[in-house]
Amino acid sequence: MIKTISCVALYLLMLLFDQALAQKSDAVYRDARKNGAEACVVVKVEDDKGTPVVGATVHVLMGMNFRTKSYFIDGVTDTNGTYIVKGKTTGNEIEIVVSKTGWYESVQKLCFSKMGEEHEVKDGKWQPWGVEVPMRIRRVVNPVRLICKHEFYTIPVVGKAIGFDMEKSDWTAPYGHGERSDFYVTLSWDGKPMYDTRQTELAVSFQGDRDGYYEYSNVRGCAFGGAYAADPRHHYEKSMTCSSKRIDGVPTYTGVRPGCSLVVRSRCRVDAEGHLVSANYSTIRAVAVEGEPEGIATMLIRYFYNPTPNDTNLEPAR
Repeated sequence: MIKTISCVALYLLMLLFDQALAQKSDAVYRDARKNGAEACVVVKVEDDKGTPVVGATVHVLMGMNFRTKSYFIDGVTDTNGTYIVKGKTTGNEIEIVVSKTGWYESVQKLCFSKMGEEHEVKDGKWQPWGVEVPMRIRRVVNPVRLICKHEFYTIPVVGKAIGFDMEKSDWTAPYGHGERSDFYVTLSWDGKPMYDTRQTELAVSFQGDRDGYYEYSNVRGCAFGGAYAADPRHHYEKSMTCSSKRIDGVPTYTGVRPGCSLVVRSRCRVDAEGHLVSANYSTIRAVAVEGEPEGIATMLIRYFYNPTPNDTNLEPAR
């Protein structure tokens, strides 16, 4: 049975390879990759609620083999929120930028010639012809001044929970100048750098009463894709784990899920009846851990912290 499965898998692999090789060696395809072929892209612009956005500016880079030969096509979305782009490209890069006054711009890249995913060229046209590209732009609502950080921090101790102050952007005493812990981390590490370690793990926990986080799915490609505001009624989780390790020689990372961010509630105070009186809110876009050759481990974190108690706004001023 194992031999049969192996033979079938080998046959399918050879078939895919033959198809890709035939396409690569096709004269029409080679000419399109060298000199370009016509492409048609239907850009469909919507807001957060799926409503078509009329009058949005569409700025499209039509990529050629050399950047100096690339060119731009500009247009405006119609009453259906669409704009049809037609032009010659070698297929390696089409970059679409959608913008409108009072909205956050959105960017998306399209490629007709990804390695291993070669597209067909038929009658001098890239296929599929008229491919629809959905894009979402979001209104500028109420941006406020937030504490924004994207930095590496040396983790001072292994195997012990230490607090991190997001307002001060530092560890709490005795490891730093932080005054209040918004969350805690506990490092598990064998002391080896990322290319040698079997596991470097960072447990992130929220120990305060009502402190915690929930996951938010970001809007892909948008300049501001995170949560506009925290939801105090949401269920908040108490812990998560991020790690870096090697699997079959390949460095592998876990942490905040791709395309997501964490909405965080911390510094919570409750009254005698257990009702939430005060809290601070923030967004963590990324958190990761890594062992370094110098014998230290570092935490990479990117976050937006609102220092005003009970202000749920998480839309950063730019």
